[in-house]
Amino acid sequence: MALMETIGSSVLFLFAALVPGYFLTLAFFPSRKEIGMLERFAFSLFFSIAFLAIAVLVENQLLGMPLNFFSVAATIFGMIALGLAVYLIRSQRINAPEFIYRLFPKIDKNDSAGIIPKLD
Repeated sequence: MALMETIGSSVLFLFAALVPGYFLTLAFFPSRKEIGMLERFAFSLFFSIAFLAIAVLVENQLLGMPLNFFSVAATIFGMIALGLAVYLIRSQRINAPEFIYRLFPKIDKNDSAGIIPKLD
């Protein structure tokens, strides 16, 4: 039983430490010409740790939300959804009103990095 808990905890840690940051790097750097895969991995790790910690701290201290599994999981999935939405808008895969493109400049759809990373 302890082995399963260890494996499960490791998988959850890797998910929380990489996936939200990866989608945030897609939002900040949607073009595959801007950064390489190693840089995207490093930024993913940094963005996940930094932004998740700040978001959870703000939720707890300013909004009074308790720190538990569900609040942190909601924050993680919220960060993923936000990063994915900005990426889809910037890469023109979904249409948005023109004033949105003042905040998030368009890039060419063919130049955008894929949602699932390709190891080249």
